[in-house]
Amino acid sequence: MPNNVALDGAADPHDMLTPAKKVLRSHIDALEQLLASLDDGLLKLAIRIADCRGRVILTGIGKSGIAARKIAASLAARDVAATFMHGADALHGDLGMVRADDIVIAITISGASSELLYVTRHARSIGAATVAITAVPDEVVPASCDHVIAIPAVDTACDFGIAPFSSTISSIAVGDALTMLVAREIAFSRNQFARLHPAGRIGRRFRSVRELMLTGKHLPTVGPDAPVERVIAEASRTGAGACVVIDGEQNLLGIVTDGDIRRHFLGGTETRASGLMTADPVKVSDDADQHDAFAIMRGHRIAVLPVVGTDGRTLVGLLNIQDMLQAGHPDK
Repeated sequence: MPNNVALDGAADPHDMLTPAKKVLRSHIDALEQLLASLDDGLLKLAIRIADCRGRVILTGIGKSGIAARKIAASLAARDVAATFMHGADALHGDLGMVRADDIVIAITISGASSELLYVTRHARSIGAATVAITAVPDEVVPASCDHVIAIPAVDTACDFGIAPFSSTISSIAVGDALTMLVAREIAFSRNQFARLHPAGRIGRRFRSVRELMLTGKHLPTVGPDAPVERVIAEASRTGAGACVVIDGEQNLLGIVTDGDIRRHFLGGTETRASGLMTADPVKVSDDADQHDAFAIMRGHRIAVLPVVGTDGRTLVGLLNIQDMLQAGHPDK
């Protein structure tokens, strides 16, 4: 396949990639126009959504319906009570889900969808707030809404000049921008994000260190006066690759790793755990997630990491990087 044409250069008519480049250029042009036209109207809508006591209902037909479904999913992932209602299904009974406390957001590139016109008029008649995301702000659907978000009327990618390409991308992009503004307004936190994403790669990224750390009888510990033989036996018993040194009140004093033990046998003179250990080692709190713990271990190039309670002193567990990798940690 020819590859002699740069994306930002003049296209060779015989270049098989010319249609693809045309699509991407159209998307870029649309997004640049969208960025340039952004105003506080989007912020006002975000504030309204943040204050909404009902649901945020996204609706659309065709490609706009797909964009609406995606935006609803993005808002829901930020703890907003958002859902999707298909514009056609709305006219066959689904309008019953709309309540006066809701916000109905209709995505219509043309602004003239007869189905969405009925949806917005019905929603407005019962007291629900209505919003149109459209490329034609003066058409009938946006005219029936309380709030209008205009997107660029740029769709030069379709070979027939009909199908929505860049306008669909613009709809999704403005929805993503809106989602981030809403998240800021409601002070959406990392902990909330973790709670709403318990499964898959994202879920593994945010799991608590408590799920993987060694505890109880599997946690290798010795006192500071323990002899080297006791340290080795404890580390070997658990297979943790290290032994944690604690005082009588379970406070973390230090850690003895396999490397420390090897160095001892290569000529070290220390005979007690207190002499072998690395004092005040790198540690992590038990309220941290596995992503943070993994980043600490990689940053310090260590294979084991003591876990302490919220007081920052009491040992509650030990993380081993091999256990994290075997559990399928997404950052490996």
